[in-house]
Amino acid sequence: TKLLVMSAAYQQSSAENEKFAQSDSGNRLLWRMNRRKLSAEEIRDAILSVSGKLNLEMGGPGYYLFALEKTAHSPHYEYHKFNPEDSKSHRRS
Repeated sequence: TKLLVMSAAYQQSSAENEKFAQSDSGNRLLWRMNRRKLSAEEIRDAILSVSGKLNLEMGGPGYYLFALEKTAHSPHYEYHKFNPEDSKSHRRS
């Protein structure tokens, strides 16, 4: 993993370069890193990481952000059960 992360290809910028864009607009020659959208879990973890609140503890049950009021059919969440100050709510997604 370290070898991959330290490679020049992995560290490439996703910024446009006019010279290369004209000759290889589809990036077939891999002159830049392709952009990708982040999932909701990745965004949540990034926000917690930047704020210094990300709990990296391994193992244990997964964390569910909100509980459904009636799991059979209701889209109503029980927000009152969520405690944003609880360190368990800061576990990785």
